[in-house]
Amino acid sequence: MIADLLDDYPGIDAPVIASRLGEILRCTAIELNAGRDVPIGIRRAVRHLADAVRVEMQPPS
Repeated sequence: MIADLLDDYPGIDAPVIASRLGEILRCTAIELNAGRDVPIGIRRAVRHLADAVRVEMQPPS
């Protein structure tokens, strides 16, 4: 999961921020996988965050 990769990602200078971003992604994934509702605005924000992190970690060649 991309959230786990953030914990040690050197592209984010502040380890606390990287850890918190990963926590947001993990917690949202847990809620969705358990079938619990996540407000649509939060779901979209988390999806966009995950997409941006993915692009940052694996830029297109």
